Amino acid sequence: MDPAALPASTRRYLTEKTPEGNRNAALFAAACQYRDALTSLGEAERALIPCAVRDGLTESEARKAIRSAFRGNQREPIRHRHQFMDRAVPQGKPAVNGDAHPRPASAPVRRFSAPASIATPPEAREGLMAAYMQIEAAFEPKEMVSICTGAMGEDGRDHPAAAGETRTREEWLRLLGSGTDPWPRDAGAGVFVRINPVLDGGKSDADVTAFRHALLEWDDQPIERQWPIIRDSRIPCTVVINSGGRSLHAWVRVDAKNAEEYRERVAILHEYFADFPPCAKNKNPSRFSRLAGVARGESKQTLLATGIGAAGFEVWHQEAQDRVDGIQVFSFSELASYDFANDPNTLIGNRWVCRGGSVMWVGQSGIGKSSLTAQAAMSWAVGVPFFGVAPVRPLRSLVIQAENDIGDLSEAIQGVRRAIGFDPAVRDRRDIDSLLQQNFISIRNTSRTGWGAVDLASRLIDRYRPDILWLDPLLAYVGDDLKQQKVASEFLREALGSLQMRTGVVVMLVHHTPKPIRNKDGGRPEMSDEDFLYMGLGSVEFVNWPRATVVLRQVGEGEDGRPSYVLRFQKRGERAGAIGADGATARQIFLQHGTEYISWRRVAEPQHVTQRAPNTGMFKQSFQPADLLQFLDGETPTKTGKWQTEANTELGISKTTFHRLREALLKEGKIEKKEDGYVISS
Repeated sequence: MDPAALPASTRRYLTEKTPEGNRNAALFAAACQYRDALTSLGEAERALIPCAVRDGLTESEARKAIRSAFRGNQREPIRHRHQFMDRAVPQGKPAVNGDAHPRPASAPVRRFSAPASIATPPEAREGLMAAYMQIEAAFEPKEMVSICTGAMGEDGRDHPAAAGETRTREEWLRLLGSGTDPWPRDAGAGVFVRINPVLDGGKSDADVTAFRHALLEWDDQPIERQWPIIRDSRIPCTVVINSGGRSLHAWVRVDAKNAEEYRERVAILHEYFADFPPCAKNKNPSRFSRLAGVARGESKQTLLATGIGAAGFEVWHQEAQDRVDGIQVFSFSELASYDFANDPNTLIGNRWVCRGGSVMWVGQSGIGKSSLTAQAAMSWAVGVPFFGVAPVRPLRSLVIQAENDIGDLSEAIQGVRRAIGFDPAVRDRRDIDSLLQQNFISIRNTSRTGWGAVDLASRLIDRYRPDILWLDPLLAYVGDDLKQQKVASEFLREALGSLQMRTGVVVMLVHHTPKPIRNKDGGRPEMSDEDFLYMGLGSVEFVNWPRATVVLRQVGEGEDGRPSYVLRFQKRGERAGAIGADGATARQIFLQHGTEYISWRRVAEPQHVTQRAPNTGMFKQSFQPADLLQFLDGETPTKTGKWQTEANTELGISKTTFHRLREALLKEGKIEKKEDGYVISS
């Protein structure tokens, strides 16, 4: 069975270790999903037993749990669907969420995808002043606040010891202002506080007096990933608390009018995070959370942030809807104050590529684009510059390609890996393989095009959380006539654009050039700087849509007589930071293929480069007659057609120039014409 067809929670079970205490439940839930997807028992056991053993269960225990799940009644399988693919949903059939219930009508259709990056939470506030700030921010004057000490349970964890003591907000603030921890408790236990105000002595949902907050936490993920989820989703948080354990607690401001609206808004939040679900137990309004500023055994419950995210639930919800519609709204004050010099969205270069950006890599067929882009992706995966173009940190790449089998890929990848190993920027060679294992994911897709290809990419992005998505080549995935602007706009702006808006992924497209244009004399016209933007085959959209464009083409030969290429950072190229062989930054650098293994190396500008003749649309060459001699030997004759083709392919010599240079060689007596062709004179 294709794991991509399973829900996100099951795919995570297949790839990530399950925390102790949840192993049996996680295995049983995954087995139910395999059963519901009409998978055979044998296939389910082959997929799930290794995961269960990984988590610490025995094979016998795992087999028993899986077979128990398969004895249950089959349900409608969970569908993994995104808004921009919903055109395929039959009319009249409502979309469903992860629990197979109708999606709330007001919920954002698109779900949140956790960011690929991890981030250290901000500096925490400790001490009772943190508790003071939490209560002051979360509750209104005269509201009753319920706080409870913890007690250690048989499971080794602390739990609320009772229903909690209720006092007014002002009474708690005066008590905290004394500077003495007022809550004696068991060693290792913390202190709990209800997320919403309650009646005096209140302890249940029926006692809640203001449905202000919902509690979200992701205790199945490391804290370094929980923080960017809270931050990047822009959920309106009154406070964010470090529980002193394995989770952060986000008090999300929902401001519901009553219990019914509270349930609706909590359902919207959980639906929004359905592909990366928060703890499902925290849905009731009288829920206990952690109180900041107190010790929890050797750990501390701390205050990380107050008043972050959107201005309120409705503002956040509108922003989420805007993302569904593919729009972002920027206020003038936000634009006027934004620190673009320290843009946190920058990934590569000087804002050359930012989160949600796009780059078009263009080059002739067979020139080596795949190995070049692999070298870029692998360099950035290790966190080192690609010929000077530097990432801000190690970046994860998901490469989806159609043209190379495992042999082709392995030869290129092993060659590039050797080249990176010799890069002086890689200080610790031992880290290369571990970083590449983590940050370079290669997928071959030869069967899906158009919206189907984008849907597949979407599911793979949710699985691997990359910073960069590579599609190589673009021609394999558009699935229609890319000369038509309608086709190009739908694929680039609607399909890929929706994907970028939802995930923040950078899209790198590898594209072919069209058949070369020739002059009347058979030669090729030289291109101006602006002409390089239009090297790619198809609609002008392939020029307008990408934020940056990179062009690779052969331009001559180096001092060793081997072909040389120019890599030109055209659109936004001044921001890339590429460095030439002379050590200076440049918009274009010269490269050659490696001699011992597949890779690319930086070289000096080649000897022969075409130049535009003044006041004409034609071009002239700096070639000399002797340039043709490398294609002949002194014994075996070479026919004229073969000779001219090789000179054109290797050096770009036009037909007219070839015949002029050949005549010069004959006149100088450096070549002889035989019956079967030409040879170098003895």
